[in-house]
Amino acid sequence: MNFARIYILILLANIVYGQVNNSANKQLPENEIFGAEISIIDDNKLSAVITCDTLISKSSNSAILKGNVVAKFYDSEIFNDTNGNGLKDEGEWYDDENQNEKFDSSFIISQLKSNIAYSEKSSLIAKKNVSVVKFHNIDKTKVVDSLYFVDAQNSEIIWQRKYGTIASDKSFILESGDGSCMSGNSFESDIELNNVKVLGVEGGNYCK
Repeated sequence: MNFARIYILILLANIVYGQVNNSANKQLPENEIFGAEISIIDDNKLSAVITCDTLISKSSNSAILKGNVVAKFYDSEIFNDTNGNGLKDEGEWYDDENQNEKFDSSFIISQLKSNIAYSEKSSLIAKKNVSVVKFHNIDKTKVVDSLYFVDAQNSEIIWQRKYGTIASDKSFILESGDGSCMSGNSFESDIELNNVKVLGVEGGNYCK
């Protein structure tokens, strides 16, 4: 009996089985969407629109967003909701913040960008080359505040949808259009970058 031939056949069988077994373990994404767009509605009002090159749905509560992730945050002008239906009805007073003599239920206030993001339940974790800009109240093409990170590749921000806040424990720089500057090791803020709580403040009053 040729034992060498038998040994070679067994070895080849093991290699083939290993390749088949490994291929079976590599599961393809169940739901993959290209050019995805997600609209988030809270209390009958548009809160955010998130777009990306590719969205991979992991479950009903989680997804991975890859490539050119952009989250645009919206707000509604304040109005007197006399009947409590959450909608601005005819005759109800409103604050014409945009000064266009009409009620705006969804105007953009800020924008977040990143290379990748993870959506889990009511939060979004954005990573790599993360930046946030705040737009002018009236001229939405004008950026008034800009936030970015010292180490762009390791940058990260968590958006908590329930509380309308963004936070990070990475070193950041926040610049305003008037040249004022703030930096620190971590922060928490509303999405308008109005109320920023900074830990480990490092910056001065003006950026060089």
